[in-house]
Amino acid sequence: ASDETKLTISAEEPVIKADGEDLAYISVEITDNAGIRKMLSDRKVTITVSGAGTLVAVGSAACRTEESYLGISFSTYNGRMIAIVRSNGTEGSIYITASADDLMPVTVAIDAAR
Repeated sequence: ASDETKLTISAEEPVIKADGEDLAYISVEITDNAGIRKMLSDRKVTITVSGAGTLVAVGSAACRTEESYLGISFSTYNGRMIAIVRSNGTEGSIYITASADDLMPVTVAIDAAR
């Protein structure tokens, strides 16, 4: 991995059902500019959601943590964490933004459709 460090965000699926129950799984990684995960660059990431969805949970694969899965922030583990977003029952775009100290925020958009 190169010296550059950035957040990378991606959605498992580009569209979820606008039924108030369907979930979207959003992966957030600490990477270099080539997208190679930086496993030793763990930091706390904050997730914000706007539009036709709400944040349900955040987490990582860390086997021991004092952090809440129901909050808006979670520390990465081996450079990775996940956010789970639910549609709010209306059709439209859902914008998920990840931010961390000293890194540029990144946003991914998905759609909620009937």
